[in-house]
Amino acid sequence: MENKQILNYCINYLSKKNVDASECLLTSHKLYEMGSEMSDISLLRSNYKQKLEITAINDNKKGSITTSNLLEQELCNTLDEVIDLTGSSKTDKDYGISPKQAEKKFVKGDKNPDLDKMFRALQNLINNICVTYPKISLRNVVLMFNQYDKKYLNSNGTYFDSYEAYYTLSLTFMAKEEDKISSFNYTGASFVKLPADLLAFGNLKNILEQTCKQLEPVPVSEKFEGDIIVTPQCLGNIINMFTRLGLQGQAIYTKNSMLLDKMNEAVASDIFTLHSNPVADEISEGYFITKDGYCAENLTIIENGVLKSFLLDDYSAKKANMNRSKNNGRVFVVDPGDSNLQDIIKNVKKGLFVARLSSGNPATNGDFSGIVKNSFYIENGVLKNAVNETMIFGNVYDMFKNIKTISCERVNLGGSIYPWISFKGITISGK
Repeated sequence: MENKQILNYCINYLSKKNVDASECLLTSHKLYEMGSEMSDISLLRSNYKQKLEITAINDNKKGSITTSNLLEQELCNTLDEVIDLTGSSKTDKDYGISPKQAEKKFVKGDKNPDLDKMFRALQNLINNICVTYPKISLRNVVLMFNQYDKKYLNSNGTYFDSYEAYYTLSLTFMAKEEDKISSFNYTGASFVKLPADLLAFGNLKNILEQTCKQLEPVPVSEKFEGDIIVTPQCLGNIINMFTRLGLQGQAIYTKNSMLLDKMNEAVASDIFTLHSNPVADEISEGYFITKDGYCAENLTIIENGVLKSFLLDDYSAKKANMNRSKNNGRVFVVDPGDSNLQDIIKNVKKGLFVARLSSGNPATNGDFSGIVKNSFYIENGVLKNAVNETMIFGNVYDMFKNIKTISCERVNLGGSIYPWISFKGITISGK
């Protein structure tokens, strides 16, 4: 069966079994991968896989299964299993599927990879790094072309078809000089169109330069309260903590969010604006179809510090007795500020330049701690030595109220666009 026929078959099968409501999402992913180990291009492969997500709702009970076996007889067995799951699940009146909507087709990205261009771009990147940054030891460099074909159908007759394709670059590396070795570092970015000069994207030059300066890290020698400047690569970690804890579905309908009653009130500094823009032109890793079966739209979450929207799917919105949001979150974009990065550094009396943060989930009240990696000590406006064995402690809710400055420079990582942000009032501690 063709892809759309598979969806029709599943929905019709469940309808004939008197299932009240059902939906299916079929995702086909083709991957072309080109990679190197120790600076030599040694890998070229492709992979194709499909997964079918099936959900059935009967008598306010839900069953869901994901399968990659799409043969007709196996599909029948899977569909029967989904029906059985509805019988054993808990009753919840808020289960449902999206209403009838106009059929839509979305297309973004190249239809086929340019393998010759991929090879040239990857080889040029490796050569440029080896010449420009001789201290850098490349462990893995991978350039991929991803094709995602997604088809969604539900028993209300809503059908969406989306095709998304983009290139992804990822690197793992460290710095070496004689017997000195830095810790591992990694970065990556994605692009709708493959650039000829990969070194110019994703803030890669700065990251390589900083890694070369991390050969002799020392821990912070004291505990103090200071500022931290968070890089675009690390900022996503902080924003994800903030949105999961305070804005997303379960935190809202279980009333665990500290922002529950803060709609249209200030929850962050007035220089901070946050969007979720899955369908923006400048985004390569977005999405057109939401998990609850709607067309995704761009969304402003916080505007000039004021909360404008939670991140609620249809189920969470019903549970919370609120309106669903225009998308499922992720693909975050932060508006630029009016200060350049060098001036932001100059205005830090004592603190850290944080490029990576290893932390667990924050407490319900927002408290968190984490170990900084690939980071630097700042004193009197000067970026000094790299640090190790150094921790930071703070409260994620308070952090966004205590934003000091936001850079005018931003980095497009493909699935997000972030500036550098300076936060004040963070506890910093070494050994």
